[in-house]
Amino acid sequence: KVATEREKKEEAYSFKLLKYVPEAYEVVGATTRKQLCIWKYNSYAPITTLRGHSDGVETLAYTRKAPLLIFSGAGDGKVCKWERLQLNNFMYSKELLVHTE
Repeated sequence: KVATEREKKEEAYSFKLLKYVPEAYEVVGATTRKQLCIWKYNSYAPITTLRGHSDGVETLAYTRKAPLLIFSGAGDGKVCKWERLQLNNFMYSKELLVHTE
């Protein structure tokens, strides 16, 4: 069987990491599509998708206190800090954290 482009894309979409943020009742997932998806607990779809990595996300961390900060690290060595804007579930700012020696 020859796979269509859509089937190839669907096959390539999977989650590498999942973290539950109990304080916000949210789940953050890192995908093989180099993005983060955020769900409200017990929901059927992400409430937002955060794009910005050029390589696959390999690690996730978050803060337990407001404002909610999510840190994601990718295979290219880049770390992003995502901050929810004024308790808005859909809008996050992104800051690239650069390692200096």
